[in-house]
Amino acid sequence: TMNFSVVSANGKSVSGVLGNTFSFSGNSVGTVTIVKTGTITNPSIGQQNAVIGKFRVTAGNENAEIQRLRLKINNAIDHKVYALYQGSDKVADGVYASGDYVDFAFSSPYTIAEGNSRNFDLKATVGGQAAETISVAMDRDTDMVVVGGDFGFNQAITRSGYDGSTAAGTEDDA
Repeated sequence: TMNFSVVSANGKSVSGVLGNTFSFSGNSVGTVTIVKTGTITNPSIGQQNAVIGKFRVTAGNENAEIQRLRLKINNAIDHKVYALYQGSDKVADGVYASGDYVDFAFSSPYTIAEGNSRNFDLKATVGGQAAETISVAMDRDTDMVVVGGDFGFNQAITRSGYDGSTAAGTEDDA
């Protein structure tokens, strides 16, 4: 436990002020893992709602409430109408941010129960040029904001299965 107190002060006199007592605990923060799933077919230039990425998010030791996700998509400015789907349900629209980044803000947090996982499809209207490779990955651990359902703190992210390294990011030719 901890508290704050002032016993005395010089000048205009303060003494005997005691603040609230706070208790601390040693709980571990929740964890979330994101990995590549499946493969995608070759989308065509101009194809609408083409699947350009597939990944799974798994909640570890507490419920995971996904609030925001940023994905790195090479030549992101060439593609349009980004949307994130879980099954047949659209859960977030993507907005081109800058460079190769697209942000997905959830209107309400998407909850994955403790110990469970959900597969997501990233869809877009494909642009660019013939024979270009579309690669999708999560560039930094901070690119996904997930709040734990038990304690309300941000969860630790493991993205090594979707970080753009060899065989981790989803890639396919357009």
